[in-house]
Amino acid sequence: MFTTMRTALGVQRAFDNSTALEAAQAPDRVKLSCADVLRFGTINGAVANGLGDVTGSLEAGKAADIVILSGDSLALTPVNNPFGSIVYAAHPGLVSDVLVAGEFVKRDGKLVGVDIARIRALAESSRDHVVSSLHGAAIGGHWQPEPNLLLA
Repeated sequence: MFTTMRTALGVQRAFDNSTALEAAQAPDRVKLSCADVLRFGTINGAVANGLGDVTGSLEAGKAADIVILSGDSLALTPVNNPFGSIVYAAHPGLVSDVLVAGEFVKRDGKLVGVDIARIRALAESSRDHVVSSLHGAAIGGHWQPEPNLLLA
């Protein structure tokens, strides 16, 4: 979500600056703010997915879906504009807690009720199965699949 917000803002600003350069004048104002982009990722995202009555904002009667960022990271220091700090500098590594419908699914940086060792073992087993089924495939970053000429 953080990268998508940053990308949306960057693309819009590039369009605005391109238009201004073509007109040989400075842009008159920023058309899309960091607060706008944060709303895209929260309330407007919920509305776009048909969930505006359920989630997307903290209101009585809505699901308490909350993402809490660690505020002590240097990535967010200094906070001059909280919206800008989130859109420009936040990343998944700063997510300390997540509540879904008011229940913690991540707390103090750790997933709640998830067997990480089992997930890693299943992922490695799946990878090994896929690699073993491909002719000449190897783990380590040096193997490249043959181009599919049908796609060219």
